[in-house]
Amino acid sequence: NWVYHWFRDGGSLTPNQIAEAFAEMAVRAVACPGGNHAGHRA
Repeated sequence: NWVYHWFRDGGSLTPNQIAEAFAEMAVRAVACPGGNHAGHRA
């Protein structure tokens, strides 16, 4: 966890916005691209 290196209290993003961005990044990291199915090898 490197949050302490870049997070600044009072910055331009709220904690909820940061959480949403991390959740979206995590989902995209494990999601299958359109047209593929689970178990497809890239």
